[in-house]
Amino acid sequence: GTFGKSLIFVSMESKASDNDADASLERKHSNSNNNTDNNNADMKDDDDIHDEQHFGDESKAVANSGSSHDESKLSSGAPLPVVNVTAIDIVEHGSLVSDGFDFEIEYDLEGEGIAEGHWRMSFIVDSMHGRHQIPLVSSEPCPHPAGPNSALVEVPEVDVSSVKPGALTNAGLLVAALVAGGGEELVVVNSVVMVREEGGAFVREIYNPLE
Repeated sequence: GTFGKSLIFVSMESKASDNDADASLERKHSNSNNNTDNNNADMKDDDDIHDEQHFGDESKAVANSGSSHDESKLSSGAPLPVVNVTAIDIVEHGSLVSDGFDFEIEYDLEGEGIAEGHWRMSFIVDSMHGRHQIPLVSSEPCPHPAGPNSALVEVPEVDVSSVKPGALTNAGLLVAALVAGGGEELVVVNSVVMVREEGGAFVREIYNPLE
């Protein structure tokens, strides 16, 4: 069911209300001050470092959409609507990091609605040696009128086969982005995912940002 813990690392930001946010989900890692004399065992330990503070910083900013048009407007020229998230429910299909889950969200659009929009889900894991961004699913595009809206995104599984086991025990991010028909990101919801190893299996907890 939904995990009811809240963390300071979790944030939601509407692109229309904060167009000046740093694109920290796109920035490169800063160079670490690792001693070059570390042996192979030390290198392995680097992968197991919990980078909670790193994700704490990143969850306070939203990645830029990368579009060339005025980011305060849709590609149609209409102003970006403000998106206010009012409820989130995360129902897990199991406790393993690779298990699927349902992501249900309710939100209001202030201003004009959009002719087409969809929710795009991804899972991000960071290690000392790189970033792993795992695309999950996208909901079907549909009209989003002004006022209350809701969406249910069903994620059948999380494929972590490309991630080294040592990196899985770092803090991760579940990223849900509402994307307009022209590719503009209207709001990004970041939820911290904590993964721990139990009996040789990797068990996760997804933290609901509204509880």
